[in-house]
Amino acid sequence: MASGIPGDDFAIGRDSSLFLTTHLYNTLVKVGPDGRRSVIVDKRQAIIGARDAVFGATSADRDTLYVVTDGGAFTGGPRTRGQLVALKPYAPH
Repeated sequence: MASGIPGDDFAIGRDSSLFLTTHLYNTLVKVGPDGRRSVIVDKRQAIIGARDAVFGATSADRDTLYVVTDGGAFTGGPRTRGQLVALKPYAPH
């Protein structure tokens, strides 16, 4: 379903979509159940060195996707501090 994407980690959304961190590419890629792919966050939104992803575990945050970054420590590009970023991928745009 997600072949060809250089993912570092992933989380599974409520609709069975995969949310893949791509670390060196500084993106978070959504792969829908139908295989459709879209970059939902990139370095312009402060995702530099995206390493890990997990959805919240309580009713208050089960639709919040938490992404941990390393700040670009291993990307060869600009570096920032590592972060814990909370995203709402199912929020209406």
